[in-house]
Amino acid sequence: MLFDKKLIRVNAETKDKWDCLKKMAHLLALNDILTNEDEFFASVKEREEFISTGIGYGIAVPHGRSNVAKSLAIAVFHLKNTIDFNSLDDKPVKLLFMVAVPEKYASEYMKILSAVSKFLHIPDTINNLFSVNSVDQIYEILKGVEYENK
Repeated sequence: MLFDKKLIRVNAETKDKWDCLKKMAHLLALNDILTNEDEFFASVKEREEFISTGIGYGIAVPHGRSNVAKSLAIAVFHLKNTIDFNSLDDKPVKLLFMVAVPEKYASEYMKILSAVSKFLHIPDTINNLFSVNSVDQIYEILKGVEYENK
């Protein structure tokens, strides 16, 4: 399973894009996914400054492949309020999936991004994710992400 309830936050409060990404990196570090929170945040920020990972429809998938990621993990933030993310459709973001992948897992990195992206294009998935109000509800929906680590 790609998702862990410990890495999901509902009604997360953030000031802006960078505050949100920093808090997500902190959550990954607290759960022993990262050896260096600041270094991982810097790699995600660099990626974001190159091109936004706001994919539209109120969703962003910030990601980083880094030597400070000890294992593959995805933090999920369902925000209390929307934030500007410079998204492809210029709409604010309410739901974020931060993907952390060790540097050595290049093929898994692309498989995960692809699996999450495909899942988010299933009809009703976005509406279902936006309408939830608990970690358990998000977790149940995210069980539908199909990913094979082969």
